[in-house]
Amino acid sequence: MSYSNVINIGEFANIHDPIVRIIDDWVTNRNLAFIFEAKVGNGKLLVCLYSKVNF
Repeated sequence: MSYSNVINIGEFANIHDPIVRIIDDWVTNRNLAFIFEAKVGNGKLLVCLYSKVNF
């Protein structure tokens, strides 16, 4: 997963429990997500940051 991106979800109130959580480092302990679901208006948005091109 060297070329994939993650997002720091600690700053977003509408993302509670990511589907795939990333543990980057035990020192920084940032709340990173690879796949997550966010509430947008009356619905939900599924976000996947998986990059299939670089494999």
